Amino acid sequence: GSVDRRRIVHCIAPAPAGGAESVVIALAAGGRHRTHVVVLNQLAGPDDPPHPFAAQLRKRAISCEELRCGRRSYVTEVRALTASLRRERADVLHTHGYHACVVGFFAARRANIPVVATVHGYLSRNVKERFYNVVDRSMMRRFDAIIAVSQANADQLVSNGLRRDPIAV
Repeated sequence: GSVDRRRIVHCIAPAPAGGAESVVIALAAGGRHRTHVVVLNQLAGPDDPPHPFAAQLRKRAISCEELRCGRRSYVTEVRALTASLRRERADVLHTHGYHACVVGFFAARRANIPVVATVHGYLSRNVKERFYNVVDRSMMRRFDAIIAVSQANADQLVSNGLRRDPIAV
């Protein structure tokens, strides 16, 4: 069979550890020589230590970089991620989480590459989270593909207005 040589960049605004973070590590480790991970870290300053997730990636010898653009610096993050996609010669951007979806969508379009999202599930504990969920699903209507981590997750996306055809479980 043929070998897939596409360069994939994963983008995530991670917690120190968790389910989405574990998925990104597994995917990146599986494609080690053609994968790069961009960590969106709005909370760190230039002199702060590496994000714990970035440190985990580096410990596993997975190519990664942290973008530290400051809080609510979405336009700056889009520019920085676009530059990273071009520098890495990315063929596909794979986003994880609403923050990465929003920033990633615009960066991928600027870099003229497809964008794929993995939906790891939604929290709706407060108004802010519910708002982010609406924004995330709105953005995903324009994504090239969506990966749901379960059939229930896929059904939830469809019940919230996304077409079934770009969703894979």
